[in-house]
Amino acid sequence: MPTLYALTAFLALAQTPATAGRDLALKAMQAMGGQAKLESVRKVTVEFASHNYALEESERPEGPWFSTYSRGKVDTDFDAQKIDTQ
Repeated sequence: MPTLYALTAFLALAQTPATAGRDLALKAMQAMGGQAKLESVRKVTVEFASHNYALEESERPEGPWFSTYSRGKVDTDFDAQKIDTQ
């Protein structure tokens, strides 16, 4: 049984961060339908809302801080190689 623990520990340590990242990306790709399905995506739209604190611009370091809010939309067309930001 100690040999099994040693082998498990060795295998866990033998996997480099790059290998672990690649494995994670491959698993995510498979979960989304595989490489062929992802390559068939022609357009992507992302809508976002962001909230930022202007810490350096505020009157006091402990707050309250000035806040900025923004909303937007990014359309990416892979066929036309075009990115439209709104």
